Amino acid sequence: MAVYARGIAGGCGAHLASISSQEENAFVASLFNADQTFFNTGYDPSGNVSYKMGPWIGLTQDPQGKEPRGGWRWDTGAPLTYTKWFQDMPNEGKKGDDIGMYYAHRNGRADTKSVYVDSWDDMGPTDGTGGLILEFE
Repeated sequence: MAVYARGIAGGCGAHLASISSQEENAFVASLFNADQTFFNTGYDPSGNVSYKMGPWIGLTQDPQGKEPRGGWRWDTGAPLTYTKWFQDMPNEGKKGDDIGMYYAHRNGRADTKSVYVDSWDDMGPTDGTGGLILEFE
């Protein structure tokens, strides 16, 4: 899905968003949190967590980046001066989790509908939602 997100962004004359400050992250998160259609929710029994995956952002890990935290960069080439990783993320939960998206989870089986998502996780190209945050220059 992430590959398609980049294609959609380019087709719109935009790119996936680069987030450079706490204030910008709070603003972006406020745009999509009121609409549950931006999220994919579920339960992962292997980790015993109820998750809430949100829109893609333009955060990518270089293939030669040291797992799990090395080599992260914005698609635009902007410096990665601010991060808002969810606790213990990025974690390379599975090989290829090299793309950033909004994410949160709760331990056990839980209703995540009221969870406000303003943190990020590393996910793979087939994970996630159809949501993406576009940035126009």
